[in-house]
Amino acid sequence: MTYFLPVETLQRIAANATIEALNSVSTAMLKRRFLEAIATDLAPLRERFKVLIEQLDTDDKAARAAAMAAFESDLPHLLEKMQAGGRTADALADLMSHAASRSIETRAVRSTASNAISWAEAPSRDALDYLGQKSVLPTTGRTWNLDKLPAEIRERAAFSAGVTQAEFIARAYAGARQLAAGTSDRATMRLQLKQMLGGMDYQPAKGKEGGLQDLSSDARLNLILDTNSAQARGYAWDQAGQDQDLLDAYPAEEFLRVEDRDHPRTTWQALWNKKRAEVGSEGATDSGSGRMVALKNHPIWRAINRFGNDYEPFDFGSGMGKEDVDREDAVALGIIKPSQRIEPQERSFNDRLQASPEIMSGSLRSALEATGLGRFDSSGVFHFKEAA
Repeated sequence: MTYFLPVETLQRIAANATIEALNSVSTAMLKRRFLEAIATDLAPLRERFKVLIEQLDTDDKAARAAAMAAFESDLPHLLEKMQAGGRTADALADLMSHAASRSIETRAVRSTASNAISWAEAPSRDALDYLGQKSVLPTTGRTWNLDKLPAEIRERAAFSAGVTQAEFIARAYAGARQLAAGTSDRATMRLQLKQMLGGMDYQPAKGKEGGLQDLSSDARLNLILDTNSAQARGYAWDQAGQDQDLLDAYPAEEFLRVEDRDHPRTTWQALWNKKRAEVGSEGATDSGSGRMVALKNHPIWRAINRFGNDYEPFDFGSGMGKEDVDREDAVALGIIKPSQRIEPQERSFNDRLQASPEIMSGSLRSALEATGLGRFDSSGVFHFKEAA
């Protein structure tokens, strides 16, 4: 594929793609515990890319140019310090086998390493399909209205609270898909969406300028792009983890903070125990033990997720995520028996709303109308009863 783009744009795209790749590889390494040394080697470069992405997230061309110049100056030194960046999946598998404190089937080890590397080499097809197969849902509903929709409908629909312009929704989700694929960056997508809104003569409500209810604000556009691209990656990683060998080696996951927040929520432990009591305690620890761990595919994952999914993210900007727990640890926690197996839960995108591409929108429309929560008007906008 040939890109006819300015050099600066290509640099920003490359920077964003690289940080996403490094994030994914580093996360995979940490999850497996046997690759902490490599994760340490990658950390300085990964952190420098994070700084660069933040600096490039601006419409100021001069500031972006300065950020790129500073990064290019730092890069040679960073690359000299990084010792593990060019390792292949086999090399990672060999390291894992050498470092493992107990026997793990070779196939499981190699699958783990390959999954880690695959994110760096190419966009995940599952992630792209996740966003590409959604149906546009213009709606007057606010967040609290949308929260009432069944999870299978929310997973199937492309929407944003209070947005009735189908063209904008479609473009926003296309932008999130480009972020998931690593073919663009957030600043570029955000600018394009702002330009689109300008062409639509969009004006935020008086007193709402610059906030989350202002569709043209950085905060709102970042929320739309970040949440949807994160859901695509979460779905793809969940699907990759359904390999039987990986489930045998790492049958559980731990719910914990994976990103720092200035004001982290302190209610997760209480929510975990509440939902654990509702869906069944077998296969999930009590948060009072100091850890929130449950078997993979356990119903608690959907129960604690605001969006009703069993994959990340778990809420808007929560900073919470999942890390794999190996069999030895899971057995010690009492949530699985030594010989117990977790069955894969592989599925095509949203198998609870079966539909061919030609009738997806019709299927979604019928499912929405069946909820009794609202109605469609003649222009195809869904109005919740409270907002009708």
